[in-house]
Amino acid sequence: MNLEKAAPLYLSEIAPPKRRGAFNAGFNFFVGIGVLAAGCINYGTAKHTWGWRVSLGLAVVPAAVMTVGALLITDTPSSLVERGKIDQARRALRKARGSSIDVEPELEELIKWSQIAKSVEQEPFRTIFERQYRPHLVMAIAITFFQQLTGINVVAFYAPNLFQSVGLGHDAALLSAIILGTANLGSIVLGTAIVDRFGRRFLFVTGGICMFLCEVSKLFIILLFDTWWQP
Repeated sequence: MNLEKAAPLYLSEIAPPKRRGAFNAGFNFFVGIGVLAAGCINYGTAKHTWGWRVSLGLAVVPAAVMTVGALLITDTPSSLVERGKIDQARRALRKARGSSIDVEPELEELIKWSQIAKSVEQEPFRTIFERQYRPHLVMAIAITFFQQLTGINVVAFYAPNLFQSVGLGHDAALLSAIILGTANLGSIVLGTAIVDRFGRRFLFVTGGICMFLCEVSKLFIILLFDTWWQP
């Protein structure tokens, strides 16, 4: 399991229930900061022949921080409870919530849900294929599938090259990537601020509507450009 899958899962399990959405979005927030920082570094070192070495070499810093951090953090309380390590789960909760917080109610809740999960006789991977859960399965696959079809990952990974391909200069393309990263970070901050207040469903529906309108507008602009600017 890579970091992109493990980190949000860890944050969801370790976060306080009332702030779980914000903690989970924190992963994307720091990824956004990293993308923006990388864009600024690339722009600042673009005019130097050794600039690419700086951009590549500085990647060691976050990698080192993540490696050391992974060695220092504890396992999640829910994972420890699931494996029967109640005392370790209690210590992990105290470390995460603070020594002044009574963690026993939350620990009892984790133990209760762990027992309920273990008492289920039917295999979960079979259950998801039942007719009543089929819409959830289809949507879980379709959401990620169509998100990739929008091409957002290509834009995020190859933004400078894409901006250069439409006629921008080298410096302007790098600057545009910084602007894109800033807009991305701003949207993450907004989502983090409202996700626990309005709920995940509201945020998802709102984001889906905005994405749909943007894609329709993009298609409309492309059609107008092709119609009016024929060579």
